[in-house]
Amino acid sequence: MLRKNDRRGSNAIEFALTIPVVVMLLTGIMDYGYFFSQQQVVVHAARTGARRAAVSDPETESAGEVARAAVLQVLEDGGVPGEPKIAVTFGGAAPNATVTVDVRVDYDGLAGLIPLPGALGSTISSRLERQ
Repeated sequence: MLRKNDRRGSNAIEFALTIPVVVMLLTGIMDYGYFFSQQQVVVHAARTGARRAAVSDPETESAGEVARAAVLQVLEDGGVPGEPKIAVTFGGAAPNATVTVDVRVDYDGLAGLIPLPGALGSTISSRLERQ
């Protein structure tokens, strides 16, 4: 005979119903956290590339190559996976000439359970110091 307060199997059923929701929530938190940290690395890489190109000496080195090398170094140090697309453009005339560094990296995510943007990217402009 069953007693009125007999709940031996209900805890297992409640656990089985709630664990998928908890796992999805934790996976989403980890995916978005990793996405935002990688996005910050890409922004830092673009900023560093633009700054290095802006202060480079045009007589001794190519500002575009200096920017690309700086971007690649920051992305490598930050552990950003994938092959980056780096565009360095120059605009304007002295004394207001600028350099613009655009960095794009394809992004897949960690688990793939939560929809995320497919790419990381940043565009940074800086005024050239030596004109």
